[in-house]
Amino acid sequence: MDKPLGINWKTFRNWVPEWRERYLEEQRLNS
Repeated sequence: MDKPLGINWKTFRNWVPEWRERYLEEQRLNS
């Protein structure tokens, strides 16, 4: 996947773990 233009990589790298936490939490609740 190409890097999206104009993305703030520092923000992106900080955001990804938060997103993963929410995703894993939803998976746990749904199982």
